[in-house]
Amino acid sequence: MARSATRDAVLQSRSDDIKQRFTTAAGDHAATNRVTNDVLNRRQRTHHADDESARLTKDFSAFFTRKLTRIRRTIASSRRTARRFTFSSVPFSGPTVDEFTIDEARKVIMGKAVKSAPLDIGYYHHT
Repeated sequence: MARSATRDAVLQSRSDDIKQRFTTAAGDHAATNRVTNDVLNRRQRTHHADDESARLTKDFSAFFTRKLTRIRRTIASSRRTARRFTFSSVPFSGPTVDEFTIDEARKVIMGKAVKSAPLDIGYYHHT
């Protein structure tokens, strides 16, 4: 909430500054052109002192360290939970692969209807 209010205040301040600059340049085509170029080509250049840069680096490092620690904990917890999950064992009573010849397998496969999927080439026909 505070971040949103801060962002809105900064955006409003920038907007007010731009409006003021155009109002000041009104009637002077060269000045209006300079303001327009400056506004359109504006790059936010932030220069920090060495101590500010050191603090920012430390804060970013701490943030990502905490984030990675949380991710590692989540993964470890998920793995522990997944190990406790077991699949019920249902015995298979159908034929095994050894009971089919290659010709029989080919006959079954070729006898099945081909199904189209939306990603198949030629699925969408435009008439």
